Amino acid sequence: EQICQRVTEARKKPPESPGIKPKSSRKTPQQEALVQLLTGIVHQRALETSLGPATLAPKKDLEKLVAGDPDNKLLSGWRKSMIGDELLTLLQGKKSIYIRDGAVKMEAIAI
Repeated sequence: EQICQRVTEARKKPPESPGIKPKSSRKTPQQEALVQLLTGIVHQRALETSLGPATLAPKKDLEKLVAGDPDNKLLSGWRKSMIGDELLTLLQGKKSIYIRDGAVKMEAIAI
């Protein structure tokens, strides 16, 4: 009887696609920290440009940038020139951040 019940339940479930695994949306603690850091920079830039932070750099796109996903709004168009390039160079270790006069600033690192 239990076997028949399990077979009936299994038939109700949609078939699984072999070889296609859902992407894991779990971030490491390090990635979470980087997203938070980038969020602070985005908020500062939003204040400077009078744009909303979510308009300038949506959190999902910050997460994609940290994960190295090239399918990202921050790597094309107006977002790329306003914030994307700068965030990417920071993640690549080519810029440093500091606080001056109560604002987050970035500068290139001489390599």
